[in-house]
Amino acid sequence: MLRGDMLIRFGCYLGLCAEAFIPTRVPIHRLSSLGASSSADPSSKTSRRSVLNRVLLLSPFIGASLPRSPSAIAEEPPKLDVRTVAETVRRDFLQGQYYVTGDLTPSIYAKDCIFIDPTVTVQGVDTYVRAVRNLFDPATSQADLLGLEVLDDSHIRVEWRLGGSLKLPWKPVVKPYTGRTLYTLNDRGLIVRHEEEWDISAAQAFLSTFIPAF
Repeated sequence: MLRGDMLIRFGCYLGLCAEAFIPTRVPIHRLSSLGASSSADPSSKTSRRSVLNRVLLLSPFIGASLPRSPSAIAEEPPKLDVRTVAETVRRDFLQGQYYVTGDLTPSIYAKDCIFIDPTVTVQGVDTYVRAVRNLFDPATSQADLLGLEVLDDSHIRVEWRLGGSLKLPWKPVVKPYTGRTLYTLNDRGLIVRHEEEWDISAAQAFLSTFIPAF
């Protein structure tokens, strides 16, 4: 936070002060004369108070424009290693069943990650999680991990099998089908693209939502 004398200087530089620059250190022998002139001239005192009020109002913006100390700057998280991300994806599949529960690990995804499948595209981790939780019934659905491969420093590929029932009034059943997901990482090691391909057509997937469970 800037001191009062520095704020006055900024106010003068910004054209907020019509008077000449006021020194921050006044010789002792002049203090009494300054006090006398200030009390003798109410308009001058009011003018200075007005300028101070305006500069103080601007102080958050002035302070924000100054370079921050290193301690005030949040450290960037370290880059994630692709193998660490791959193992987290594996755990989310095997333990979290995230394809039917939405229980993934958000910290390995960019917040604006794009999730693509043959029928829809969703942007944002939170949006994707809500969509999955509203779609599958975890009690009667299953996602099996068939394989996981690190292709390079920016890509992971997973093979899976998915089946179960949907949270629709007529409880339609999706017969198990297989597919693959390609995870693309950015230069910080975060997943920015989660793209699926299925071994059934989009039309077959759509029609299965109309088949009720018996």
